[in-house]
Amino acid sequence: MNNIVIPSLYPRSEELIKKTRDFDRNRITEKELEKYFDKDLSDFLNLQNNLNFSYYSTGMFKFKDLLRPFTLILKNSLANTLLRFEETNTFWRKLEISSFDFNYNNFEILFNQYFNLNYILNYLKGLSNINITLPSIFTFYKYSNLNFEQIILVLIELIKNLKNYLNDSKFNNENIIITLVEYLDFLYPNDYNLFKENYNLLVKLIDEINKENFKIFYFTYSNLNKVINEIFSLEVLGISVNFYRNNLNEIDFKKLENKKLLAGVISTESSLIENDQKIIEFFNKISNYVNINNLILTIDFIPYLLPRNIMDNKLKNIINIINLVKK
Repeated sequence: MNNIVIPSLYPRSEELIKKTRDFDRNRITEKELEKYFDKDLSDFLNLQNNLNFSYYSTGMFKFKDLLRPFTLILKNSLANTLLRFEETNTFWRKLEISSFDFNYNNFEILFNQYFNLNYILNYLKGLSNINITLPSIFTFYKYSNLNFEQIILVLIELIKNLKNYLNDSKFNNENIIITLVEYLDFLYPNDYNLFKENYNLLVKLIDEINKENFKIFYFTYSNLNKVINEIFSLEVLGISVNFYRNNLNEIDFKKLENKKLLAGVISTESSLIENDQKIIEFFNKISNYVNINNLILTIDFIPYLLPRNIMDNKLKNIINIINLVKK
């Protein structure tokens, strides 16, 4: 098995992008568009299967960003205002509520039609790990008008309904991995202070998810600098480190204890495939710090910033490199 996980939104194919534009211009029906969503999901699952992934990601092809679909499960909510996503040329829609209340009838729509869990669970026959990406509380806070108490309620309610959904689908949550994605940049004072001042709320959220018996990965793309002690102490299965922003020599990996290390070595900020020798050198060096069996390869930021065919080729290439290391 190849220990790779790709959280967040996977790039859409050029064909799906074109058909989405056609739908927006009333050239095709929603039913016709649905076929292209299904094809992108099927192609992505087949790719992960062919590459023998240990952790299968959902792709999140119907998500235009991580927060917009939450309008389904929150009454009195909308997503209209454009916000620049970090320092990129991509924009997210700010999730805004006028009054806080849940639309419980729509949780199943979110799980089945957006995460496509029923399709994926049947595709994998419940035998493999499925990775579900959720925005962590600070990412949620930056791109919504909800307060922290409301955000925690939303995420915990989603987790509880997910557990019920799995039980009703005759699957359990044993092989479900929740990845909490944190798009904070700790080099910026505002992001750094936001994290430090409200860190206890992140701990509270993780404690509540743990009570529901879900496994958790914590994903952050930033230079960890002064927050590494707090992040490494989180009660999660694995924690990511972006190795293009962090120096191996400056990280005390002993603080990870028995946690898995999600090594962010697949670059989403370059269209070039990763250099074989550099990745092999990374493997050789990281083996001095952590047990290779606890190593999971991942992306350094967000995959949908790259074209689909380039991201696919990066994954194929990284598998070739893994096979070279195994030899």
